Amino acid sequence: MTVKITNNGFSTLASGINDSATTVALASGEGARFPTLTTGNYFYGTLIDTSNNLEIVKVTARSTDSLTVVRAQDNTSARAFSTGDRFELRPVAKLFEDIQAEARDLNGAELVLDADGDTSITADTDDEIDFKTGGSDRMKVNGVGQVYIGTTVERNNSFVCIKSDATNQNGMEIRCYANNDAIRFYSSDSTSAGAVTVSGSSTTYSTSSDYRLKENVDYTFDATARLKQLKPCRFNWIADDTNTELDGFIAHEVSSIVPEAIIGTKDAEQMQGIDQSKLVPLLVKTIQEQQAVIEDLQSRVTTLEG
Repeated sequence: MTVKITNNGFSTLASGINDSATTVALASGEGARFPTLTTGNYFYGTLIDTSNNLEIVKVTARSTDSLTVVRAQDNTSARAFSTGDRFELRPVAKLFEDIQAEARDLNGAELVLDADGDTSITADTDDEIDFKTGGSDRMKVNGVGQVYIGTTVERNNSFVCIKSDATNQNGMEIRCYANNDAIRFYSSDSTSAGAVTVSGSSTTYSTSSDYRLKENVDYTFDATARLKQLKPCRFNWIADDTNTELDGFIAHEVSSIVPEAIIGTKDAEQMQGIDQSKLVPLLVKTIQEQQAVIEDLQSRVTTLEG
């Protein structure tokens, strides 16, 4: 329900009323001075007699010059009024209380936040709060406190899915599975790119590695030469007041050797990062190459000693 107001809302009674009447007849043609009411709307009117006794009524419908009213509003008492007594739309206390209440309770209405009307907050009857910018849904909070961020959200009994674009084409997707304690990341609708899974007291971080996703597989690259270019170092973080020394790498010193391990660009606004697990294949291949050299040397020594 919405309270309505208007300027110059005044008239006189076309006929008298007793203290139980629910219809007020205004002077001919003067009903138009008051708000037009649709279903659920209302306004407050004040009846004043010649002795300045008054009663505030709630007008719930207006048909030309005839008003349907609820009597004795805003701590006033119902009384009789005579033909010619005044009827006015005044700024009564209940009017301001209702305006404040409406501001606090949107009751399903959309709270528009910008001039062109495409950024808003909506609290619908489905117990969800929807946040919209640029005409598109960006975030929602459901009735049990779950928060969804993204343009597409799907839910069923096994998982919650958040997609990064509304067209579902080539966008990142995160699925949180409730039935097997897993969070899976997708680069499209069907190719899983990785997962975080929990089993007992352990957590496993995995990236996709199925042979069906790969082509141009080569086992003959030279790992040792590349590994020798890496520069492991000891360091401490600037933000660490304890100056605790750690082992690691400098991101840009790795980028030309194992570029897939590095995120970001040197000296860009966003700091670079490294996925050190991407170095594991290089380490394994180097050990294999070194083991082959060791076994060859062992064979040569055996031959010489024999």
